[in-house]
This record gives sequence, C-alpha cells and structure tokens, in this order.
Amino acid sequence: MDLNYTNSKSMEEVTIEEVMKFDDFALIWLKNFPVGHGDIVLLLTTLAEQAININQLLQVTDRQGLGQLIFTVPSGGLAAVLVIVERFCHSMPAVKYGYSQDITRIVLTGSGIRTHSQVAAEILDLLENDDIRMHMIGSSEISLSIYVDREQAEETVNLLRQRFINAD
Repeated sequence: MDLNYTNSKSMEEVTIEEVMKFDDFALIWLKNFPVGHGDIVLLLTTLAEQAININQLLQVTDRQGLGQLIFTVPSGGLAAVLVIVERFCHSMPAVKYGYSQDITRIVLTGSGIRTHSQVAAEILDLLENDDIRMHMIGSSEISLSIYVDREQAEETVNLLRQRFINAD
C-alpha cells in the first residue's frame, strides 16, 4: 500500500523524522469492570501512590457500561502492578485481567501524523505483511507509538525506517 501524503490541501504533509525504540515495557489489560463507579480512579490512584509510571492508557466502554482498560508500564514495575491489579480484581470477580511482558515501544516522530490516519493504516499493513505482532498503537500530533514483542523490535524498526526514513 502506497500513500499519497499530499492528497488534500486541508491536510499538512507527513514527514517522519525519526524511528526510536524503547525496550522493557509490559502491557496490562482489564475487562468487564463497571464504568462510572470510581473503581478505575481508585486503581489509577493506587498505582500513582506506588510511584508506578503509566506510559500509555486507553479505556473503552461498551453499551452495557462495562469497560476495558489497557495500559503500559516499565517492565520493572510489573510485579508491583500485578499485586495491585490482583487485589482490584479480587474485589470485583467479574473483572478479568491479563498481561504481556517483554514489550518494546517503537515511536515514530514527525509532522502531519495527526491529520493522516493513513500513516497508521500503512504501518498496520506493513507489520501484518511481515507477521509482526502488534499489541497496541497510539498517536499524538507529532508521534505514533507501536508496541510489539521485544524479539520483533529490531525487525520492526528496520522495516519502518526503510519505509518512512529511507524511502527515497
């Protein structure tokens, strides 16, 4: 899939300036918790009180009012997070959780990322075609973060640099 980055006058041109790799993350997810009862606030407050740094956070709520929370932390904090999460889930038996460790965060920085959802589409296509398992993707105005298994991180970085940095 090739992108035409300047296909609209209302959109700025995409320029990917750098692809960086940050090792040693863990991804934690919780599902089936009732939203709006202060439970997630309590969970996040408890993590903050333990000085656990959350890198990326996403909450989704379904039509029945049940939520799913996904967040990443440095791997070194995973054991402490799991103690807190297990305590949280024990008090709410319907809530299930899981985690993946040995995750690498890959960050693409540049301009125009916010206005071009096609960048994410091309990345997804590229990774899928190379059988790279992506756990999560998130973006801001100037960056796009991708979380992959650590053993696929170098391959992922090389693919992204080849496609976006060395595409000439």
